[in-house]
Amino acid sequence: EIPPVYEQVLARYTDAMAEYWDMVICMDSDVNYMLSQHEGDPFVDIGYTITDLDGDGVDELLIATTSTTEASNYQHLVYDLFTIKDDACVRVFGSVETNLLFYLGGDKFANVGFNDWNDALDDILQFQNASLTKVGEGADPADYVQLPLTPFKVRY
Repeated sequence: EIPPVYEQVLARYTDAMAEYWDMVICMDSDVNYMLSQHEGDPFVDIGYTITDLDGDGVDELLIATTSTTEASNYQHLVYDLFTIKDDACVRVFGSVETNLLFYLGGDKFANVGFNDWNDALDDILQFQNASLTKVGEGADPADYVQLPLTPFKVRY
């Protein structure tokens, strides 16, 4: 069952993909603008899952690429991670080209990218208490895990 606070998010993402929203419309509508840059069929290549990552009884919503994504640098990519806090949907992380999130399994993620020309990101993050905390460095892309996703082509 989908928590009601996530239904609106899923509806916005579905509309963004169905109507091929551009970057500006995505940002104005609180949808990850990287969806506007997706090559391929987003209804096949992008999906969602709702799961309790840290065992606290609150389900998180992850929007990510499916196993059919052909762009190797986007395989296992988490576009957005949401949680529920005070009965509201809260974005914990949103990937951008320079700061990407990849799933490592359980409650762990790889955060890869850069802040500026000499500040590379290659961190291992743990989801706990509605936030991501650095717990290590240097995740190997071979350790990225495919989330079990429902493709958006399957209407919720």
